[in-house]
Amino acid sequence: MKTKITISLLAVAGALGLATGCGKTEKAAPPAATNAPAPAGDAITEAKTAAEAARKAEMEKVAERAKTAEAQLKAEAEKAALAAKEAEAQRLAEAEQAAAKLAEAEKVAAAAVEDAKVAAQKVQADAEQAAATKVAEANTASASLAQQALSVLQQPGQVEKLIASAKNLTGQNKYAEALKIVAELAKLKLSPEQQAMVDQVKQLAEQQMAKAMAAKATGAATQALDDAMGEKK
Repeated sequence: MKTKITISLLAVAGALGLATGCGKTEKAAPPAATNAPAPAGDAITEAKTAAEAARKAEMEKVAERAKTAEAQLKAEAEKAALAAKEAEAQRLAEAEQAAAKLAEAEKVAAAAVEDAKVAAQKVQADAEQAAATKVAEANTASASLAQQALSVLQQPGQVEKLIASAKNLTGQNKYAEALKIVAELAKLKLSPEQQAMVDQVKQLAEQQMAKAMAAKATGAATQALDDAMGEKK
């Protein structure tokens, strides 16, 4: 009987203990709900973090755009520098080409001048030789002219005839012969009227002879220059 009571007491005590344990379990703090609102401090921190991240992302975008713009500006500057360099090179090439053409033209002109100078010297030498030949021919005839002049003095009116002959020779472009007669007449004693006539014929012959020789020399020099320029072409 006592044993049954003891067992019963033990069972009751166990049940009470179990009930006590369950009560304690029920009285324990419930777990935090997953959907419970976060504290205010955490929300502020998260907002700051998000703002910092957004600012950092925006700064990275600005830096990337600036880097792209700088690269583009650098490429355009290099392109402009290259174009300027090419333009300068072309200008220098054109200047060198123009200088070369000018030097060639100066060379041709100098050669033409030298050729003209040589031709003029040749013309002058030919003119001097021709003049010497004329003088020699005149000297050959001087003796006979002198004798004729002396003989005609014995006859009235012959001086005037010689003067007229010298004038006619001048009109025929025979200046050397006309001047020979004038020179022979100058050796004679002439009247003032005769001397005036002789001087007039002499002046006319000398002027026309000088003009003829100058025209001949100029024509020869011009022809020589034209020939030289034609050969250069």
